Amino acid sequence: MAAETDSCLDARESKEAITACTAKIDAGEEDPVRRAMLFERRALAYEALHDGDRALADYNALIALQPDNAYARNLRAYKRYARRDYRGAIEDFTVVVQRRPIIRLPSLFWRGLSYEGTGEIDLAIADYDQIIEAEPNFREVHAQRAFAYMKRGEWDRARRDLAKERELLSEPVRRLGLAVEAVWAQGIVAFALGDYAEAVTRLRGSNTADKVLWTYAAMVRNGDDTQGHPYNPSKSTARFNFRPDPKWPKPIIAALRAGTALDKSFLSTDPRIRRERQVQWAFYRAIAALDAGDAAKSRALLEEAVALGPAHVIEYHLAKAELARLP
Repeated sequence: MAAETDSCLDARESKEAITACTAKIDAGEEDPVRRAMLFERRALAYEALHDGDRALADYNALIALQPDNAYARNLRAYKRYARRDYRGAIEDFTVVVQRRPIIRLPSLFWRGLSYEGTGEIDLAIADYDQIIEAEPNFREVHAQRAFAYMKRGEWDRARRDLAKERELLSEPVRRLGLAVEAVWAQGIVAFALGDYAEAVTRLRGSNTADKVLWTYAAMVRNGDDTQGHPYNPSKSTARFNFRPDPKWPKPIIAALRAGTALDKSFLSTDPRIRRERQVQWAFYRAIAALDAGDAAKSRALLEEAVALGPAHVIEYHLAKAELARLP
């Protein structure tokens, strides 16, 4: 029996491992420890082949056999987070926090992100607080806690955390400008606090459509000369040449191309999601209007987005960046 089990556990190729493990599982391996090992090996093989659904199914089977298996819980937690199953991710990360001290801090970080996903910002901040108490120089956590504060409208606290995050960056990284999201966030925080001069400083030089719009809004509020800016009303045309990006939400692209209202089902009945998507809709229409040379319409749409709140915009962009980093 051991030799047959080893044909699964010792297989070097993923497809070979899947075949061998499946044969043993289907044959009805009764020893719960060995059966759990088979599911684990097959799940990792599916991961290697980028078959996330089957890997998740095997993690579920493994955890049903060993509910306190923190290693498996950790692997499943990331899968659940990537699928926006934030409640499931919280459940798994909690087990990891309790049972695997060696990765307690990163697990607290991801549980905090999951709490943000459910809208439980207080619990997210509590997790970030635990991390910073244990490791005050954990740069990424200062940044993420700042974003959480932004969602609560606590702009002064957000500014302090972002300043600390910037302080902890190495000089070469600061010089190369690699902390783009953090600098962008600092600009939005400054805007929200009414420090438009700092907002302009942080946002100036941005070359993506949304950041150009925020920069213009900050410049106007700071009393800066906007001569030459695409929004300047003295310009007869304002062609920025932005086109719908394939990464934009498909319902928004469809509505822009058809010249129709946004599908109501996309806006969602969840107030938090609805606000975020209303911001997206205003921004993307502003970009399209700017591209079409209608600066006045674009300005009006920008003001609509500003009124809905800058925190939601930065939250949206950071959520995309966070998901993109997942394995």
